[in-house]
Amino acid sequence: MGILSAPGRLVCPSREGAGARLTKIKIRLDAGAIMDERSVCRGFGGTILAVMLAWGQAAVAAPQITVPACDALKAWSATVVPTDSYTVAPALPLPKALADEALLPVFGATALSWSGEDIKAASGALTLCYREAKKAGDKPAMDALGVANAALVKTLGQTLAAVAKARQAVESQRPTIAGLPDTAELDRGLAALIDADPAKPNLQAAVGLPREITGPLVYIAKFLPYLPDGDRQQLMAELADRRAAIQAGAGQAMGQEVAAAPATADGVIGLQKVRQRIAAMVPSDALTAIDGQAAARADEIRAGLRQATPPGWVPPDCVELYRWSGAADARQGVALGSQSTYRAFLDEHVVPVFGISVAAWGDEDLTRFQTLRTVCQATWRAMPGAARMPNPPAEAPELLKLAAKGNWIDAADPQIAQARTTIQAYNAGLEALAAVEAKIAALPDTSDSLPQLYQLANDPAQNSVDEARRQSFKAAVAAKQNAINARALSAAMEGLGQVQVASLGDLAKLVNYWGAASMTIADPNDRQRFGQAAEQALDEDINRLLPEFKAKLDEMPATLAGLGQVRTAVLDLTGVSETEKAPPFQPMHAAIHDRSVAIIETLHQENCMALLKELDISGDTAEQLVWDGKTGTKLGVFVCNLTASGSPVHEYTGGGMFSGDQKLKATLAMGGLQTVWLHKAEVAQGQADMLVGFKMADANQERPIAVEEWAMFTAMATGGQFVTPEICNPLMSKPEDQLTIEDKMTGVACAEEVLNGSWGFQ
Repeated sequence: MGILSAPGRLVCPSREGAGARLTKIKIRLDAGAIMDERSVCRGFGGTILAVMLAWGQAAVAAPQITVPACDALKAWSATVVPTDSYTVAPALPLPKALADEALLPVFGATALSWSGEDIKAASGALTLCYREAKKAGDKPAMDALGVANAALVKTLGQTLAAVAKARQAVESQRPTIAGLPDTAELDRGLAALIDADPAKPNLQAAVGLPREITGPLVYIAKFLPYLPDGDRQQLMAELADRRAAIQAGAGQAMGQEVAAAPATADGVIGLQKVRQRIAAMVPSDALTAIDGQAAARADEIRAGLRQATPPGWVPPDCVELYRWSGAADARQGVALGSQSTYRAFLDEHVVPVFGISVAAWGDEDLTRFQTLRTVCQATWRAMPGAARMPNPPAEAPELLKLAAKGNWIDAADPQIAQARTTIQAYNAGLEALAAVEAKIAALPDTSDSLPQLYQLANDPAQNSVDEARRQSFKAAVAAKQNAINARALSAAMEGLGQVQVASLGDLAKLVNYWGAASMTIADPNDRQRFGQAAEQALDEDINRLLPEFKAKLDEMPATLAGLGQVRTAVLDLTGVSETEKAPPFQPMHAAIHDRSVAIIETLHQENCMALLKELDISGDTAEQLVWDGKTGTKLGVFVCNLTASGSPVHEYTGGGMFSGDQKLKATLAMGGLQTVWLHKAEVAQGQADMLVGFKMADANQERPIAVEEWAMFTAMATGGQFVTPEICNPLMSKPEDQLTIEDKMTGVACAEEVLNGSWGFQ
């Protein structure tokens, strides 16, 4: 064990010579911290032993690497930065200095091909070079060699051990998977493993599959984070080939069944069985095509069955079945005379789904219905998320969500039998109520008919039907009463004609009268007719006053403050609020939109001209074309778009006498303050030379820019600015004379966001 001989000095036992002489080693890590002396000593010896023990007897061969001289090792060690890493597998990072392109030229072998003896040989060479650097007093080299040695011995050693274990785990499961039969369950399991995130594998999609399938797949998934990318890609390709074979065999068989399906109710159910088997498998283009063929054939047969005379029982698809049974009021009790049944079994709900009333279902129809339920139940039980029923996840398929609400029908045979007898008795009551309605219709539309109308309204026949039919009867009574009470509507109409609208401010009078007069009309239908008349009058008056409204909008200044006035012009000029969705006021809001667009365009031009003037970009300079990956953008337009997109341009320098290079200095939205050099070059065949960025620099470094990168930069950097109310509200509250050009451009972006309807001025 090392001992600390003096402040900042580390002494480790040397293994040279017969005696255990002490070698003083001092290593300083980043940020000025001194490495613990035990860690340093272990880094030059103990970790080698730990790695060798981890590999067992695997690392006994002679080293395959070529150990370079100290100069080369020092140069390579200087590039080892533990925090600057890449990954050989999702959970296995290595310093970039150990990447193939960096390691191969130095040691002649890639990192994943190293053995324990290779690490031992490299570590020994690094240790010798460390001592040489120590004798020369080369502290930077000592530090770099120490860090490099730890990266090889500890980091690479542990990585190689993890990779070996992951490869062994995968290989151990290959025979098991190969021996499994080709089934829909295996198809789902393989797909779950293929689609899993290798960094954090989660086989939730395989929940519920047989253990003989999930066992090997889950075991492999545990090692995916440690399996090298190439190995993982090869494994997934093999699994994908297995899936393709499974689906091809199943697809051929099911395609033949679809083609042979008869045009009967039983044929539809047979097609539904095919679709159930497809649903149990992971989707593919081929299976989707067969499913589509089965669905189309089933729809074709259903259409023919619905046109048959007399009508017969039609099997719906599973989605329609559970949509019917899962309706919000499906199991709501409905009284039909002296009995009751579920609302789902009423004719208005059953006939559109099954073709005929429940009262007309025969025994064969009931048998088909039970078979259909079994198929549909098997379909949704095989879907992802079925294990969480009756609370499927938000992303669950539509059928699973519907089944969560409607699968009560899977065990509803007693309720269906009761519904058949109840509805048959109910139909007799309908005939009696229809006779009463005929008497009501024969009454004259005079006040003398009111006593007899009240007597018929209480006829006991209405008590033998359901609530919907009872409401229909009451509507017939109300219609007759409405005819008698029509004078109320006439008075309201007469008053509407007396409201005079001469100016924009008078529109509030018409709106207020509309509201007040509506309250005097008790009948909803009459009230609706009056509302239509009032709306028509309001529409005519607004269109007549529209030129005056537009003229006042044109008087509002083309400024950000003016935009605020334009947005509230309807309320300010008419006194009517909440008009945004009112149809009569839409011409005014359309005019507001047009004026807003015009002001925004004016502000765009003014802000751009001010910016170009400030940067001294004018004339031919502004007309120069900048390469944008397409046909080019004028320099002036490019500079303005860049600033308007949240990357303000601060300086522009044109080409000099001896150089055609031009420079822009801008604070990029993603990149900070940057200087961009541009020169004219031929960037596309047959097009004139254009300005193209070839170099970019920040405070720390400069780097070249390829033409393709420049084209991508222009598209991304000029694509518009992202603004929010938190950004815009403080800006909109500042006086215009206190706004910079950049503020004004951001303000225009805010105005455009308001114009798009995302949010308004606060």
